[in-house]
Amino acid sequence: MSNGHDDHKHAHPPYLAHHFDTPAQQFENGKLGMWIFLGTEILMFGGLFALYTLYRSNHPEVYLYAHKMLNWKLGALNTAILLASSYTMVLGVRAATLNQKGWLVFWLVLTFMGGIGFFTVKSVEYGTKFEHGLYPSKWNLYYPVDATRAHVSIPDPANRAALLSGGLNPAATDNLSTEENIKNAKPGEAPVPVTNKEYWDKKAHRTCRQVQLACIEHLEHEMGLVGHGEGHEGAHEAAHAAPVAGLEPKAEASEVAEAAPEASTPALVTGRPEGFGSNAQAHVVAPPAGTDGAQVKENADAAPTLAQQLGTPDIRTKHHELAYTQISPEEQGRVHIFFGIYYVMTGLHGLHVAIGMAIILWLIIKASKGHFSAEYNAPVDIGGLYWHLVDLIWIFLFPLLYLIH
Repeated sequence: MSNGHDDHKHAHPPYLAHHFDTPAQQFENGKLGMWIFLGTEILMFGGLFALYTLYRSNHPEVYLYAHKMLNWKLGALNTAILLASSYTMVLGVRAATLNQKGWLVFWLVLTFMGGIGFFTVKSVEYGTKFEHGLYPSKWNLYYPVDATRAHVSIPDPANRAALLSGGLNPAATDNLSTEENIKNAKPGEAPVPVTNKEYWDKKAHRTCRQVQLACIEHLEHEMGLVGHGEGHEGAHEAAHAAPVAGLEPKAEASEVAEAAPEASTPALVTGRPEGFGSNAQAHVVAPPAGTDGAQVKENADAAPTLAQQLGTPDIRTKHHELAYTQISPEEQGRVHIFFGIYYVMTGLHGLHVAIGMAIILWLIIKASKGHFSAEYNAPVDIGGLYWHLVDLIWIFLFPLLYLIH
């Protein structure tokens, strides 16, 4: 004679949890919980998308230049892989509802292989970035140099040896004397070698900057963005000839007076600032004699654009030709932030792909043991929802990062 507990146990299938009355109730509640979880995931990625939008709106020049370092073909291949894996996941859910165990395992395995394919392509893409010195954070090739950053990420050891030779190594110039010391040396005495730490810190900064520019030009040429030397005319000469701040020869007062325009007549500022960061200098051209301020303003409004004056491409229409030295010095110091955003967004997405693959592997094991049927396939359906979220996020990441133009 059975009791009420045995009758209750007999009425519930083995896959039905004790706190649910029917399999349909269990399925609907499980699916609702998954949708709530997916909503929190969207909120998390939404914060990153907001960061991306804010930074891009404030620094469009950085995005137009830096996105060219991403291989859109590999990104498109990963997009196709994930879309195909979403399709196989849908077929797997269909096979589960039709009680087709063999087909269910087959489609789940194909979906899992799609995840492996995604990581294979992503490893190739990341590996290429690392080979070119495009690491996250301060190790990035574009990270602003300073006096203590004597190591600049260089594409490979062979190029490192070539780029550090020919006077680019700070250690090879430790006994040089400045023009200031030579001028101040007493007759018959040798100039005193420079030992001032501030001077050598600044000289090391300039030397590292020279190496950085050479490496960036090498990277652009290797990736086929510009021909060797295109867009960099005069960049290295300017870097070599740039004076060390605080040690420049002082101009005589008479020379300054002759070079300065009259105070009542505003000067025209033309050309792209030269140098880097706080050392940037603009070309100041005095207006023609007898020209008043109103006429100068009118002429300035009708003057050709900066890009037209320099013969450089307009970044709004021909940004694919933009070289590193053709963006403003301030924006040059922010290029590495684009790669930081890139690694955070793609890295977090990759973590979700790995979690989705772990779920699918668990489903494959369970399906091969016959745990799913037409009556019970909620884990397959809910796992499929998570995998579709992974694909959906990438569909947004691909155009935002790889297809900015």
